Amino acid sequence: MRGPCARRSLSHRDWLAANETRHRMRRAWAEFFTQYDLLLCPVAGTAAFPHDHQGERHERTLVVNGQRVPVTDHLFWAGYSGAFFLPSTAAPCGFTPGGLPVGVQIVGPQYGDLKCLAFARLLEREFQAFVPPPGYA
Repeated sequence: MRGPCARRSLSHRDWLAANETRHRMRRAWAEFFTQYDLLLCPVAGTAAFPHDHQGERHERTLVVNGQRVPVTDHLFWAGYSGAFFLPSTAAPCGFTPGGLPVGVQIVGPQYGDLKCLAFARLLEREFQAFVPPPGYA
């Protein structure tokens, strides 16, 4: 195994502590969803960017708001909901001035998968459906 995670492991005690933190967050999200149906947030920290397969993924960077950051940083939003057992659906919501696709992540309460999908269908019907990029077959 290669990369920064190859040498990382937790003792069972440390894993239990981390898991307890995760469950506290899960309960906090459950409370949030008693007052709100869904949470809308970015899919990623940046719009689509050219594919770069040079070197190891954790070593790659891209420019966000004029600063070079690790390419993996933009995945924060996608991983955040999953860490707390929250279903999410990504849906198209527009384009950048340069024509790159932008999406919205629809996050629901635990076991609320169908609620997320239903809202994505509403967005598709009322706002915008998937638009294939040029040359997409």
